[in-house]
Amino acid sequence: MKIHRKFHSAPAAQRSRRAAFLMEALFALGLATILLFAISSSVGRLHKTQLQLSQRRAALRRLETGLLTLQTGQPIDRDLLLERLSTTAPAGKTWVRLSTPAGDAPAQSLVGLVADKNPPAVAPLNGGRP
Repeated sequence: MKIHRKFHSAPAAQRSRRAAFLMEALFALGLATILLFAISSSVGRLHKTQLQLSQRRAALRRLETGLLTLQTGQPIDRDLLLERLSTTAPAGKTWVRLSTPAGDAPAQSLVGLVADKNPPAVAPLNGGRP
């Protein structure tokens, strides 16, 4: 007695094509996953670099404002460090270095000329603190 099957298995060539398609799909999925990790890593580094750059720019703006304040004869903010430099300067001027304290952002400094006629703003060599 012969049994007839309703469903026949696929021919060998068709199975081979399906296996090749499945292998290619898995390879493409793996490649897409690797690219996803690489791009997300790059975006994370970019964000971190942008944050550091914005912190440096903010510190530099504070230093520029402090130097301008000293040049106009007013006292500087308490959180800026002031140092008189011993280099030669034009008559009636003094070279000073303003620095940001080391904290969350990297420490930066800015050098500029201020008038000697304003000793109260230049005199505190204790970091600009009273």
